[in-house]
Amino acid sequence: MNVGQAKILLDKVNALFKSISIDDAGPSAIERDLMLSYVRQLYDACLSSELVAPVVPPPPAPGPKPAPAPRPEPIVKKYVPPVVETPAPKPPTPAPEPVKPPVAQVEPPLVRPEPIPTPPPPVEPEKKAAPEPPARPVATSKSSNSKAIEALFEARAAKELSEKLGERRIEDLTRAMSINDKLLYINDLFGKDQTAMDETLKLLNRYESLEDAKGLLVNLAEQYNWVDEERQETARHFIKLVRRRYV
Repeated sequence: MNVGQAKILLDKVNALFKSISIDDAGPSAIERDLMLSYVRQLYDACLSSELVAPVVPPPPAPGPKPAPAPRPEPIVKKYVPPVVETPAPKPPTPAPEPVKPPVAQVEPPLVRPEPIPTPPPPVEPEKKAAPEPPARPVATSKSSNSKAIEALFEARAAKELSEKLGERRIEDLTRAMSINDKLLYINDLFGKDQTAMDETLKLLNRYESLEDAKGLLVNLAEQYNWVDEERQETARHFIKLVRRRYV
């Protein structure tokens, strides 16, 4: 067994193991191969029959004694006189400015104030007269359709409670109908013209009675042919709704 070679290889194995244990990532492929190589060489060194003692270097021969180091010379501090700061010279005091003699004040001549003109009386704004309701349209129905149009205005007496509740007064026609009813009236009674219906409802809100609004309704019935069989029922419902505005 080669003791010296085994000791060298064992030191290499220990050093490589310490290096591998410091790294948390584990040994690399090169470190693993190197460790296997050291272990094989250590194994071969242990199988060797020769006993080789480790080579111990001879102790060094005694040489001459070193000369004693010279003692350091004592450091003598030199006296440095303190620095005395010279005060800066004070700035010269400025001479006082000469006092000017007072100037005599001359009073201005008396000036009579001008009379303040009296402002004219405020002009009261003219009161604008309240806008008059729109003139009642004149019904110009043809004789052939007059009876059919008049039939649209016939009021039927309410018999059931639900019908009586449906005849309560309406304050604003533009807000008194559902979306479905509004679409029905636009398509059947106003030729699918929403602007025409909105303007008509605004005018009807300004009238004070059904008699005042009847001329407008008659003109609309003639213009959009409300007497047609498919539109008569819708027209009666619309006129009934308008009548509730003037209850």
